Amino acid sequence: WEWDPGTSQDTAGILNPPLSSLAGYINGVRTYYELPGPARTWWLASGSFPLTIEQQGPQTLIIRQPQGLYLAQHEGVLRGGQYPFKIGDEVTLSGLSIQVLEVEQGVPVSAKYEFDAPLNQANGYQLLHWNSGRLTPCQLPPQGQSFELELSATQCYQPESLNP
Repeated sequence: WEWDPGTSQDTAGILNPPLSSLAGYINGVRTYYELPGPARTWWLASGSFPLTIEQQGPQTLIIRQPQGLYLAQHEGVLRGGQYPFKIGDEVTLSGLSIQVLEVEQGVPVSAKYEFDAPLNQANGYQLLHWNSGRLTPCQLPPQGQSFELELSATQCYQPESLNP
């Protein structure tokens, strides 16, 4: 994946890596190979199943997956069953706040992602999705619309007029 270095405030938001933990290795690997990379990398939801992504506002995403936004049985090290999520729980990072909207057996199945600025390159954000073992830039739907990101998708949102 080609990273446009931009400023040191650049942030990569990764949708659907096979495991959330995999996204954590990206910056280390890029550093090892002396490749430019983002200052911050956030994995928004792992891609074990298709995700429904809605752009609710210029800096707000809603992400849903009925089976969970991560695979609890494989990723319990990230948050074990002794600390289940509840509706309304929040995770706050520098530049991003995530609020749990729905849970199943302690695992979020729907969450609201509120970024500090509108999601675009000018504000230092680059959204990416996992595509056949590689990261690919992700285009979001227009505000108020949603789409399903399939595991086999070669690109994120595609306007209806461009679909064959």
